[in-house]
Amino acid sequence: MAAPPAGDPRAVCPWPFLNSLGVSTISPQPPPQASKAKTFASVLSGSVESSVTLSQLPVPVIRGDTTYVKINEQLYQDQLKSFKNNLIGRLLLRKGSSPMKLHDLKTSLASLWKISSPWRLVPLGKGYFDIHFNTEEDMRRVWGGGLCTLASGLFRLSQWQPDFKPGDALRQTHSQIWVRLYGLSQDYWHPQHLMEIARGVGTPLQLDKATKEREFGYFSRVLVDVDLAGNLPSSLMVERETHCFPIDVVYENMCDNCGMVGHTID
Repeated sequence: MAAPPAGDPRAVCPWPFLNSLGVSTISPQPPPQASKAKTFASVLSGSVESSVTLSQLPVPVIRGDTTYVKINEQLYQDQLKSFKNNLIGRLLLRKGSSPMKLHDLKTSLASLWKISSPWRLVPLGKGYFDIHFNTEEDMRRVWGGGLCTLASGLFRLSQWQPDFKPGDALRQTHSQIWVRLYGLSQDYWHPQHLMEIARGVGTPLQLDKATKEREFGYFSRVLVDVDLAGNLPSSLMVERETHCFPIDVVYENMCDNCGMVGHTID
């Protein structure tokens, strides 16, 4: 039997009869390599921030004792567009109730809202949440539902606004009110026309069933988010290219004397 070449690490079997039994020789395995410890820089090397080069970042400016940094305004304006279907929510727990986990809160809200498109609930702290909807239709539908009653408290919805921080006092001057529009003939009862007209008093959210299906024509009825701190018009002028006419606006369940919702002057 020929000897293996010099330097060959393979084991040699001195008994040839064992080869007929199918016994194979075993080559030694190389020793395991010690894993190289990751540095902090290597961990961050694949992050999103690494795609921004240092030359793109602004140079800080010191004025007095304060350091100012100026962000990219165009990038900020583009970012705002992604929040057009958002709402701000606030969880108000009943006295003695245990804090809710995020998963439990989202499950409870999903059972109330029943929307099929994906949506996200982002905690902001101090009981506030940023709610991201996929479509404007979902956002308006949920907003139109108003206050959510949960087993452990209430979940209040309000219009999303830029520069909002949970520590700021969020004035609750808005309310969802059913608004009646008098003086519209049936040729103006297209859903888009009604929403366009209702935009004159606030943010239109939805039409009621009777209006949508044109079950009667005395008045059209639109749920609108209105700012009670402003002046709510009692009439509107509706314009077309070659025509203009007035209509009357009535706010349901709102006192004409004090402007509060929940009672009438009667």
